[in-house]
Amino acid sequence: MSSTEHHVDHIVVGAGSAGCVVARVLSADPDRTVLLLEAGPDRPPSSASAPSDGTQSPNLFRAINASGRTWPGITATRAPGLAARPYARGFGVGGSSAVNGLVAMPGRPQDYDCWARDFGCDGWSWREVAPTFQRLRGSLRTQPPVRWQAADRALALAARSSGRSLLSADDVWSRDGVGPALLTLSGDPLSGPLTRASADVSHLASARSRANLTVHTDATVAALLVEGRRVVGVRLADGTEITGSHVSVCAGAILSPALLLRSGIERDGIGRNLCDHPAIGVTLMLRGAADMDCPSTAALLHADGIQVLPLSGLGLGPEEQALGAFMAGVMRSYGRGRVSLRADDVASPPIVAFELLEDERDRAALRRATRLMLGLAASPAIGAEVFSVAIDDRGTPIDALAGADDDALDQWVRFNLADYLHAAGTCRMGRPTDELAVVDQTCRVIGYDGVSVIDASVFPDLPQANPHLPTLMVATRATERLAAGG
Repeated sequence: MSSTEHHVDHIVVGAGSAGCVVARVLSADPDRTVLLLEAGPDRPPSSASAPSDGTQSPNLFRAINASGRTWPGITATRAPGLAARPYARGFGVGGSSAVNGLVAMPGRPQDYDCWARDFGCDGWSWREVAPTFQRLRGSLRTQPPVRWQAADRALALAARSSGRSLLSADDVWSRDGVGPALLTLSGDPLSGPLTRASADVSHLASARSRANLTVHTDATVAALLVEGRRVVGVRLADGTEITGSHVSVCAGAILSPALLLRSGIERDGIGRNLCDHPAIGVTLMLRGAADMDCPSTAALLHADGIQVLPLSGLGLGPEEQALGAFMAGVMRSYGRGRVSLRADDVASPPIVAFELLEDERDRAALRRATRLMLGLAASPAIGAEVFSVAIDDRGTPIDALAGADDDALDQWVRFNLADYLHAAGTCRMGRPTDELAVVDQTCRVIGYDGVSVIDASVFPDLPQANPHLPTLMVATRATERLAAGG
């Protein structure tokens, strides 16, 4: 792309879950030119290399280990005092929807009522967002129990033996119990083969042939072009400047705030309110190897704000394929961290600091999550699928935590703390009078013209859900309003 690139009507920065939706909706008007910029590579669904390189695999570990599919250099501390570890974010068209665990849930109705009531997000109550979720529901699939893998079956057996309800896919996200998860899958769930329905497949693919839409990959946006209080375009890392009437930033909860900060956008809330679902896990030694051509997760359990997610197969090697896990995530979390830039090198990857253990409500919830998970993992009912359970990477047996008090559990949780890679909230939505809000109820950056942020960073609070489907919902509603001039 040359430095004399022509003006376009709308520039979309980032081709992840949100960016694919934004580009499709905006380009539906043939009189509007749309440029979708993505820092990573493009592997269209029709690519001949896709089946062999893992980029369309429904299996989490095959997808995330495909070459060049996660952002290099992004690390995060999960809590103060803990060492920074890699934090996987999708890289390339499809973004994190190309490397996630496929689970697609709307969250609980009270999540969105909280957005409207407590954060001033008028128009985002459950009553108002539910129709969009219903439209998105038609593209989702479930894996029937006959095709569940060992960890899914073990979770269902343990849950049922403890008296928990067996739910349908349309109930498992809204009620406590165990049942099939809604998944972003393509193909016949009964007979297969199955492929991953990333946002590229479900939203962008149908728009790629439009003459007014250009998808430009391997194009890192270094900064927004700002004139006074108006954003007029973008500057790429190679120095190319592209002007546009409107820019939608869809780079995700880590990189969207970093881009705004690098561009000199002034809002106190940028990068603050960073949240995730804290999690803890145990390793299952399975009685058979996982099928790496099937989803790693097909079932879920919910109980009192805790999600237990099973994983079959923990990697590509033969030994890893014989391992599984139960992950227990706290779906209503309170700790808030921050994304910031390095003072001596603003162009380097941002500093990502979660605070997953700083709020006592989260620590209490993690103790509940641990006890729930340990009870399920210790159930004799899972013996047909699992022959032993370890509580750490040293192979310590589950009995080591039997009867542990709160202090012992807190110590174990701190040492083994994980997360769901569900970063959100760093450009949160709110009323213009809210000093910590970054975008208004239409996702336009407060105090600036010509720029929106549309992705999970605008969530005022993280829904009790895996965030892919809520991100599609936000992107759909915000972009339809933007396209209509609202």
